[in-house]
Amino acid sequence: MNLLFDVSPDEPTRKRGGQKRIGAPQAVPEIETEKKPFFIGELPARPILPIGMIDHTYDCADAACNTQCHDILHEDGGEWYVSCAFCHTGQWVKAIKGHLKPRDQEFVLRDGRFAGLTLPEVERQPRGRDYIKWAAESHPRPAVKEACKKHLDAADATQ
Repeated sequence: MNLLFDVSPDEPTRKRGGQKRIGAPQAVPEIETEKKPFFIGELPARPILPIGMIDHTYDCADAACNTQCHDILHEDGGEWYVSCAFCHTGQWVKAIKGHLKPRDQEFVLRDGRFAGLTLPEVERQPRGRDYIKWAAESHPRPAVKEACKKHLDAADATQ
């Protein structure tokens, strides 16, 4: 009943008819019940390999552990980031000159799947050896291609 306008009961009213469907019925898309989280640039976790070890020099930052065995994980600006070998508590300490052997300048990949890794580190990754073989054959940059060839030749000579 419409109270805004008076309508007599004998006036014709407009009936709404059903709409005619043309063609076959359309399929209803399935709704995913559970979505996996997506992270841009999701990469597998890589282990942080120590660059050296130092014992009997620094106390562990955790008072409950209090050991003096540390792995040197990073060197920056005359300081080391060391991690306790037992409880893995990390701390920044002053670096000791001459303790670490100078490393040869190794080739570091600057882009792609293995960006920031040296070729020996790439080889330890899953499918890393396959990547080095591919890069030695068909990488677009000549420097990467040459470094991968040298790495494979050195690895084949030691076996």
